[in-house]
Amino acid sequence: MQILYRGRQTWNIVTAIPEKDDIDQVRKILSPDLMSLFLCLQPGEQEHSFWVYNQLLQSGETNHDLLVAALLHDVGKSLHPLRLWERIVIVLGKTFSPQAVKAWGQGEPHGLLRPFVIS
Repeated sequence: MQILYRGRQTWNIVTAIPEKDDIDQVRKILSPDLMSLFLCLQPGEQEHSFWVYNQLLQSGETNHDLLVAALLHDVGKSLHPLRLWERIVIVLGKTFSPQAVKAWGQGEPHGLLRPFVIS
């Protein structure tokens, strides 16, 4: 069941295209410098960040800094974007051998361990 959930999650991130209205709303929240960081995210990560932001709004959150953090919480991923096959390897690894994935995630993001370090 976990692998189906993760597979669906990966597919949604890979195929996501943020709505223009969502991007316009983000522009109202973020300064121009922070907006440029947001735009460095892959489209699926942008959509995910906007979803987190909306979850906070729906729960009644009004703290501007927390709402900004919701939109930018994955911005570090823009330094080392993950490829589709890397996302799949991470999902499979976390599903079948979470302890090994934790160990593989130590170090520098190079070679075959790159996706685990980034994750």
